[in-house]
Order: sequence, then structure tokens, then C-alpha cells
Amino acid sequence: MPRKKLDEERIPQILDAFERCVIKYGLSETSLEKVAQEAGISRTTIHHYIGGREALIKAAYKRFIEGWLENIDRLADVGIDDLADYIVVGWIEEAGDRLIIVDALDNAFSRDSEMFITASELYSYAFQSVATHLQRLYPDTSLEKCREASMMMYGLGIGLFRLANHTELPTNEVLRASMKGILDALLS
Repeated sequence: MPRKKLDEERIPQILDAFERCVIKYGLSETSLEKVAQEAGISRTTIHHYIGGREALIKAAYKRFIEGWLENIDRLADVGIDDLADYIVVGWIEEAGDRLIIVDALDNAFSRDSEMFITASELYSYAFQSVATHLQRLYPDTSLEKCREASMMMYGLGIGLFRLANHTELPTNEVLRASMKGILDALLS
């Protein structure tokens, strides 16, 4: 039993240190040595609990996706407007400095075919989770149509995140209305 408790403490400690290093140095300059130093542990400890650099990147990305899904689940009892707000802008506001990490991880996954497969699996899991929520809001719609709508919602959210680096976004009211219109067109 003590082993599980140590795992529950070490893995977040390592991932937190990894994120701080990515913010400080960028992903390409974040080494296991820097993460170990930031966490106050040895490199061997990182290997023991998570693995090498690639495993660390995957674990960090998975943690981000799981956090995003927890927030979606938190919205399970709310209406589509609140869900749309979260997917379009809420997650961006909530992530704050961690957006640097999300951007770096997204870029890493797009350049490496093995990591791309991992990202695809995580996205698939995220789409399915949101689809399940959408089906509760639109009970007469098939799970497959809800999955397609969840992909569109995620695509719009990520697209807006990318656009925000280059231009001022429409108001939250316009974004909400756009998301609601897309969902109504796809799911009603």
C-alpha cells in the first residue's frame, strides 16, 4: 500500500517539474537532468516512475487531456451554453501559463509519428467523452453524430486558441452563439 501512495506523489511532482522546465527553457531545451533538478530528485527516479523523455512528454500531454476532460465532466449538469463557453474560451483562461506547455506538446506530437499516434488516441478518448456528454444534452442524436460534433467543438476551441496569437477574437457572446449554432445544426 505505501507504494501506491508514493506513486501518487512522485508522478505529479515529476510532471509539475517538467511543466515548469518547459515554461522556463522550452520543450527542446528541457532535459531529464533539468527536470530532475527542478523536482529535487534523481534522473533515475524519473525513469523509474515515468520513463525517458518521450514517456515524460506523453505523460504530460495525457495529464493535460485528462484535466480538460475532468472539467468537461464537471459541466455534466449544465446546459450547452456553459459547455460551449468552456470549450471555446474557458479552458484557455483556466490553462493560463500552461498554454505554453500545450503548444509545445502539440508541436512535438505533430513532428513525431509515434507521438502522433499517442496524441490521436488521447484525442479520440477526449472526443468520445465529450460525445457522451453531448448525447445527454441531445438524447435523440446518435453517439456517432455527437462524436463528430465534439470534434468540431474541439477544433473550434483550438482554432480560436491559435488565432488569438494573431488577432483579437470576437466577444464571448459571439463565440457562444457560433458554437450553439454549430451544435444545433449538427445535433438537432
